[in-house]
Amino acid sequence: MARKLVEPAYRGFCTTVETPYGTAEAAATNIVKFEDSPTKAQILDAKSDADEYTGLPHRMEHSVIKQSTDLVHTRRLLPWEAGLFLSLLGGSTSPTAPVGDARIHTIEDDVTDLDLKSVTMWEGTPAYGNKEFPGICCTQVEVDFARGEYCNAAYTLMGDGSEAAGDDLSGIGVDNASEVYLKYGDVTVNIGGTYSEAAGIGSIAAPTDISALVRSGKITLNNGAERNFALGEGDIYSSGMIKGDMKAEDYATIELEIEPADSTYLDYLLAETESELEIKIVGASMGGAEAAQYYTVHFLFPLTRIVEDSLDKAGSLQIAPLKFMALKHTTVAYPVWQAQVINKVVAYLG
Repeated sequence: MARKLVEPAYRGFCTTVETPYGTAEAAATNIVKFEDSPTKAQILDAKSDADEYTGLPHRMEHSVIKQSTDLVHTRRLLPWEAGLFLSLLGGSTSPTAPVGDARIHTIEDDVTDLDLKSVTMWEGTPAYGNKEFPGICCTQVEVDFARGEYCNAAYTLMGDGSEAAGDDLSGIGVDNASEVYLKYGDVTVNIGGTYSEAAGIGSIAAPTDISALVRSGKITLNNGAERNFALGEGDIYSSGMIKGDMKAEDYATIELEIEPADSTYLDYLLAETESELEIKIVGASMGGAEAAQYYTVHFLFPLTRIVEDSLDKAGSLQIAPLKFMALKHTTVAYPVWQAQVINKVVAYLG
């Protein structure tokens, strides 16, 4: 029997939302590179006769009652993918056109809708063939950055657990080919200032730029998604995904490792200091008619508090890991988090 190479391997997504959940779209619109393992549906729960008196000393039954599709799509950070998965995570995405083909996608958590939106994913591998995976939702987005490194993203995805024969992806174009990976030199970290919105697009006026102090950081946004297995469905696949506990501690957190010049930010913990926080990752110009626009992934947190800190060392250097939690304003209807993705994608989840 002939052995198989790992390549060519493909993963593709459709940016149109499934209607209803789990109803596969016709075809992938883009393929993406990926660093994690190829996907295969798995058993989520199975029952046996281990606790039953059966007349025999060994198991005779193994019945699958629930299946799942789970993966962590891992990749160097690109605006195209960040826009798709952040839109799936939050559920609210709105594009505006500043000039030409450029789009600013303003993305937030839609707290009015507990049901997560889903898209269809396809994969092709030499050993397993071309497969289709419906009902793909995003449950967590992690973006990390560090000096001298590319920015990285990890998108935790869950599908309904079904898989079927899929399309050949080899002829589909790679995701926005004009985009380039975002890296450490593109990152600005700001703290403080005043958050406001104009037509729903947030900004922070007069913050303090602490980029020079920051050694590394990680943003984690989580919706705590839970699979819904409905009565009367007649199959072993989930019938939807719903948001979990929006008061969970890991709902929206930011970790920064800094080189403290003094006790300013170390005093925030016990003083319970509230502050705005902004992490802006601005890449290359779009060029041409859109030359004034830049491929961007921008995170804004209107209200945060440091909930953990400590002092540590790196060689002879004093460092301090800080963990921020994003909170909800009690007097102003601002989001807990807002992401702005700037690229040439017309719309997500249309």
